[in-house]
Order: sequence, then structure tokens, then C-alpha cells
Amino acid sequence: MASYSISGQLRKHEIPGRVTLVNGNGGLPKINITTKASTAEIYLNGAHVTGFQKNGEPPLLFMSAKSWFAPGKPIRGGVPICFPWFGNRDGEPSHGFARIVEWQLVKTAAAPDRAVTLTFALPQIPGRDDWKNLRRNLS
Repeated sequence: MASYSISGQLRKHEIPGRVTLVNGNGGLPKINITTKASTAEIYLNGAHVTGFQKNGEPPLLFMSAKSWFAPGKPIRGGVPICFPWFGNRDGEPSHGFARIVEWQLVKTAAAPDRAVTLTFALPQIPGRDDWKNLRRNLS
């Protein structure tokens, strides 16, 4: 299993006790989020939400045992981004290219009530200039 270095640029987005960056499955960068009411996990690969659990309750998301945790491969289960299309296209990745690229973590914020907001951006991808301004906010 490869382990990818979590850069200082990413580490600056950590919020002690709320947002932590770790090496997840396959060594891919993963964000662990803790709020007053729940926990969640998001992989930068596809900005994919792979876990959500309210405190004291079972996990709410299903993850396939067939998930690949590797760069350029889709994660199966959880909450994926299917963009800019859903389904298959000749010569293109199923459910779009946004699902298989490493997104940029742009900003994190925490409110006094322990709510957390993360902002992701789709990186510039050669030949995909039309999509360069896509952002995903999660709170």
C-alpha cells in the first residue's frame, strides 16, 4: 500500500479536534471531521464522502467491499460526485472525470456550535478547462 505525504499546504486546513488529515485506505489523503453531533470522512480522491455517523448511532453510508482506494480509480459507495455526466460515455470515465481526480481542499471553517464547513475545488485538468471553477461546499 502506497502512502501519500500530506503536505503542509493541506495541514494548514486542520482544525484541532474538528478537522484532521490522515492517510486513509490505500494511503490516500482522507479528512476526518468531528462535530458536536456526528463524525464524517471525506477522501480528496473524488471529494468522496465515505463515512457519516451520528454520535451513538450506526454508520449511515454503505461502502462497497469492491472499492478501489487508488489514484485515478473511483471509490464505490458513500456519496460520490457524478460530474459532468451520469453513466457511461465512449472513451470517458463512467460518471464523469470529477469522480476520479484528487480535489483541492480550499478552506475549512468551524463555528462556535462545533459545526464544520469544508470547501473543495476541482483542480485544473488538461483538456477540461470548461470545468475549472467547480467548487463543492460541505457543511
